[in-house]
Amino acid sequence: MSANQRIVAALAANGFGQLVTIGTQLLLTPLYFHHWGAGLYGEWLILSAIPAYLALADLGVSSAAGNEMAMRAGAGNLVGAQQTFRGARSVARMAAALAVLLGVVLALCCMGLGWPALSHIPGHDAALILLMLSLQVALGFSGSVVQAGFRCAGFNALGTTWANLARLAEALACALALGLGQSALTLCAATLAVRALMLVWQWALLRRRCAWLFQPAVPADPHMLRRLLWPSLAFMAFPVAYALALQGPILLIGSLYGSAAVAVFSAMRTLARLPVQLTNVLNNAVSPEVSRAHGEGDLGKIRRLHRTAWALTAGLGLLACVALGLLGPWISRLWLGHDHHDQATLLWLLAVSWEHRGIQ
Repeated sequence: MSANQRIVAALAANGFGQLVTIGTQLLLTPLYFHHWGAGLYGEWLILSAIPAYLALADLGVSSAAGNEMAMRAGAGNLVGAQQTFRGARSVARMAAALAVLLGVVLALCCMGLGWPALSHIPGHDAALILLMLSLQVALGFSGSVVQAGFRCAGFNALGTTWANLARLAEALACALALGLGQSALTLCAATLAVRALMLVWQWALLRRRCAWLFQPAVPADPHMLRRLLWPSLAFMAFPVAYALALQGPILLIGSLYGSAAVAVFSAMRTLARLPVQLTNVLNNAVSPEVSRAHGEGDLGKIRRLHRTAWALTAGLGLLACVALGLLGPWISRLWLGHDHHDQATLLWLLAVSWEHRGIQ
């Protein structure tokens, strides 16, 4: 498969992924408001924001390792790619153990110290939710290694498609739990079970389609962590900024204005982020090809890919942002069904902010 064919396939897979993201957000948000109310939904968002920072436990090694695997495979060094893959698996296991340990600490703080202060979710349920959310983060480390394996083997579209199907299955589990009137604890347990089952399937698929990553067995690269530490820390800047930008305001608004304000802010931000999520389709499709081109030493191809992706991202993002600014207030009233959830000024500010970040 040529680079253009891989990009087209990745575009289709990432397009499907963005449809899943946008569709589930547009579907689930009104369901949360309808079945739980703004107060309970806001507390769920606060609890979900806390373990999100545990995703930093691998220090960005999974992302850096995934790029190195793609570069080594692009250069024909399959043994080196396999060694990096095995090293990434070891780092993922250690990061998962650390995330679970910190999840236990968070659960104990919730039960012993009453933090965070909640009024709609019982303290015991909140502690179990924090623990299960940390388990979801731990599974996510393994999922990142799976995706890196698909990328380096040239099956980025296949891996992305199944990752998106897993997210869709989790969203459907949420919708079912909400429709049946289940508690936040039951909803969290359902999504954890779905994530675990889908991850097992993705590992089995990777073993079948990319058998060379597993056989013949080679030892993990003993110098991988030392070599990738600085690139990993650079990669970690993205999830750190992402966590601060997405979860930081949730915690701050919750502490200052309460859980209901968190729910309203999150809904407006969901609308404002739609343009950026659309442009991510292109960026996610081009990224693996940039890594492969780097492994091949083709700097001209890297420049062409970067210029094209930036121009399309800026143009499409600006067009979508203007459309959202004009139609957003009407959409929010139609979407949530309550006039007091219409925050036109907030929506405009968030839309401009996310468009600026999308083209950087």
